Amino acid sequence: MATTVMVVDDSSVQRRHAVNLCRELELEVIATADDGLNALLQLKAPTLKPDLILLDLEMPGVNGIGLLKELGRSRQQAGILVVSSRETVLLSSVVSLGRSDGLHIVGSVQKPLTADLLRTALTGFTARSNTDLSPVLPADLIAAMNAGQIGFAYQPRIDLHRRTLQGVRLVPTWDEAVFPGQNREVLIEQLYALPQFTLLVQSFMAQALNDLASWQRHGLRLAMNIPLPFSTFAAYTMAPTFLSDLDALQLPPSSVVLEVACWEGRDDAASILNTLLQLRIKEVGIAFVDRGQGFTWLEEQGQLPLSEFHLSAGLIERAQHQELSQLLIKYSIQLVHDLSLKAYASNVTTPAQLQRLEQAACDYVSGALIGALLTADEVPNWSKQAALHG
Repeated sequence: MATTVMVVDDSSVQRRHAVNLCRELELEVIATADDGLNALLQLKAPTLKPDLILLDLEMPGVNGIGLLKELGRSRQQAGILVVSSRETVLLSSVVSLGRSDGLHIVGSVQKPLTADLLRTALTGFTARSNTDLSPVLPADLIAAMNAGQIGFAYQPRIDLHRRTLQGVRLVPTWDEAVFPGQNREVLIEQLYALPQFTLLVQSFMAQALNDLASWQRHGLRLAMNIPLPFSTFAAYTMAPTFLSDLDALQLPPSSVVLEVACWEGRDDAASILNTLLQLRIKEVGIAFVDRGQGFTWLEEQGQLPLSEFHLSAGLIERAQHQELSQLLIKYSIQLVHDLSLKAYASNVTTPAQLQRLEQAACDYVSGALIGALLTADEVPNWSKQAALHG
């Protein structure tokens, strides 16, 4: 079924041009508007539900920015691609504004619009359902945990310089029927923020370390990334207990990277820092996951004894359409390397993202493009197939 499009531009020439490009890419234009007010009036009709809106910024009356604010208030579900001749920094600001209002902003493109620009901007675009999803509440997640519906799986992690399997990352998983249509990454963040999830993730970790030891005994020398809630590190017994567990399993500490999830600079930051130092001095890897803070992570978490820095998944997605985000990736990785850390991108979904990360000298990558989530029994065979196919 073709993606349906609405084109909003005050220039009749630009509208016709955009319509022709959409047809060239087999997109179905179902509506056009010459200003923001006209677009709003049309979108109020219950029968007009475009998958995508191509939006010009500079228009008389209700301009593109005003239209975005109104679309945010009405909880518009269509994807929105901002198309304008204005400078990159301004377009990036408009995109950020739209996303802060809960809109599905696909990205921005500078005019003149071409078929190649439009095709690239829409790479990976998936229309949202026009049916509003009920929010997943903490009680829903706790109920799923209590019912045994939250499990875990392994995400293959590639050394991007060598193009070889470097290790796996432990991630929560569930059947799609448990939380249909919900954003997986958002739910994982919600899980890690729940105190009740700490015990469950610790049980996942115990099994994962046993799996890692089994693989290593059979000659599969992999590393493992394990995200842990920050509260896990606050216990003064955490470091000696964890190191003792590794010793009992004959696992080298350097084969495990513990990720500090949901860091909030709490009152127990000193206890957490003490634990991390004890782990790091024994060569256990420590990683921090960026949640979109940009370079502020250096000031806020620069005191942590890190070995890895994980790029924000949102930044990687935005870089597909925004030049500013591309530069942030490039210079973030450069800064990470200057600090003698490794850079990791865990949500790579398109070849263009992979190419951009490789050009920026990112060290490790994982995600849907690299490989599907695996069970413990599937990891050795996946490793063999990856070696065969390079």
